[in-house]
Amino acid sequence: MRLELLHIDECPNAVKAHERLEAALTALGRTDVEVLMQLLESESDIEGTGFAGSPTITVDGSDIFPDGASTNDLPAVST
Repeated sequence: MRLELLHIDECPNAVKAHERLEAALTALGRTDVEVLMQLLESESDIEGTGFAGSPTITVDGSDIFPDGASTNDLPAVST
């Protein structure tokens, strides 16, 4: 399983989301699963990621909250 936390620079919720994911995995006995933090810095970083706002949590490339905002509704990421 590939668990990623996609976020933009200075996202106020990324650190807390990472902590909660780690705690949830520990509670489930899944210390074998690493939470990969993926900093998205440009439009090309976002392409193909399923990014729907910062932070976005994906499992094997799929957003675990797929009804969130689409990337088309978000302001552009500065490069």
